[in-house]
Amino acid sequence: MAVWVLLEGTNTSGIVVQVKTIVFEGAIGTRGCDVDLESTPSVKRSALDGAKAAYHILSAEGMLIRSITADYELIDSPLNIHGDSAGLAFALGLIQEVVDVNLTVLAATGIVQSNGGIQAIEGLNSKLRTLEAIMPNGGCVFYPRTNDQELNG
Repeated sequence: MAVWVLLEGTNTSGIVVQVKTIVFEGAIGTRGCDVDLESTPSVKRSALDGAKAAYHILSAEGMLIRSITADYELIDSPLNIHGDSAGLAFALGLIQEVVDVNLTVLAATGIVQSNGGIQAIEGLNSKLRTLEAIMPNGGCVFYPRTNDQELNG
């Protein structure tokens, strides 16, 4: 399954980047989550926030019993991407890798908060316009519910 992160470019256009996720498990009895990703500091922070939230959920559900490292790769990514709104995509990428969810394409944008909540983001309309041009039928898009009024406004 493909997981795409929706970001906002510097000229207010949307950027869609595919995320490849590989999960490495640590020794039994170890706990915690780490991330391996080559990107800008804000995207790395977003990946770590998303991975930690996903790890917490998966551990609470008994699906993880040891520490993990989420190895993320941004496929054909522009060099200077930034922003905190990638966290939800990274979280969902990790979850789909551990749970083996069978969706054709998944795209997401949203800031993952320390309590696991998803915070509203900026530029949802531009992100969705960009995604619309490449999203195949049967794909799913996830974004913060608090952004609904932006779509209806």
